[in-house]
Amino acid sequence: MEERKSPSFLLKVFASKESQKKPFVKVSLLVPKKTEKLATKRNTIRRVGYEALKDFLPNVSPNHTLVFLTLRPLGKETKKNLRALCKKEFEELLSQAKLL
Repeated sequence: MEERKSPSFLLKVFASKESQKKPFVKVSLLVPKKTEKLATKRNTIRRVGYEALKDFLPNVSPNHTLVFLTLRPLGKETKKNLRALCKKEFEELLSQAKLL
């Protein structure tokens, strides 16, 4: 397991040891209740985050499981700003982990 950190997210990367017939990339985006109290805000952050990740998934190295964990409250950001923040930090984290 490898960990990378940005101001808003923590990325945990798990590599598969087995050779798979089909290459895969699994992604999970976690928004803890400790970070955002309201479920609607947690779900919005999750949806926008997954949308931002769609651009990077085709370029990510196969046979990895990626777990993104939010580290600070993001619910006050507008969707446009949140999307830009997610894209910027996800690209930074994936590049640091040498997955792009």
